[in-house]
Amino acid sequence: MSLEFNDLYLGYGNSLVVQGVSMTLNDGDRICLLGGNGSGKSTLIKGLFGLVELRKGSIKFQNKEIGKLKAHERFHLGIAYVPQNRKLFANKSVLENLQLACLSSGMSKEKIEKRQQRVISSLPRLSEKLNSQCGLLSGGEQQMVAIGRALMCEPKVLLLDEPSAGLAPVWIDILYDVIESTIKEYKYSMLLVEQNVQVGLDLTDTANILANGIFVKTEKSLKLINDKDLIKTYLG
Repeated sequence: MSLEFNDLYLGYGNSLVVQGVSMTLNDGDRICLLGGNGSGKSTLIKGLFGLVELRKGSIKFQNKEIGKLKAHERFHLGIAYVPQNRKLFANKSVLENLQLACLSSGMSKEKIEKRQQRVISSLPRLSEKLNSQCGLLSGGEQQMVAIGRALMCEPKVLLLDEPSAGLAPVWIDILYDVIESTIKEYKYSMLLVEQNVQVGLDLTDTANILANGIFVKTEKSLKLINDKDLIKTYLG
């Protein structure tokens, strides 16, 4: 298995947002987290990456407990996270943003450059923008940089938080292609948070629906996408 969490409780301050959820992400799995605003989707995925306090429960990666590890430690183990709104260094170039992903790794310059070249080869749309400041790129281009930054750890698990948010339809199509091609190349498992139900189901095999911080339904994506009544029941 790649990633497993059991009886997970996550929250901020005095507030519990995710309450007692469990799931296993096996090698090659593509799972979507769906739910309304405030359901706990983003909190869950942030918690798996170490950005939200773990109140209770277990998170294991390749059978090793990682619940107390910091985010950068999880990244260097092979868990990558693409946050909502990208969170790039706007005044840095595309190339610098890729390189900064490995800043705390202790990796040699040669190894960083090798990974960088692999990422650029995987995302050819970046090749003409390497020296451009990220803040001057379009939203779609910035999303490619954010995915490229995640790929710098050569992930075994990729956590994506609403990657289609704010993108024009043409860039959503490109996003589909990038995820499909990089899954084939890097062979990572994927946990995807999406507000756009169509995008989330198209890109995954299984969907878990969250409401009020708990899982209320698990269903095959193909079945769910063809069941409008079920979507309406759980997602409005």
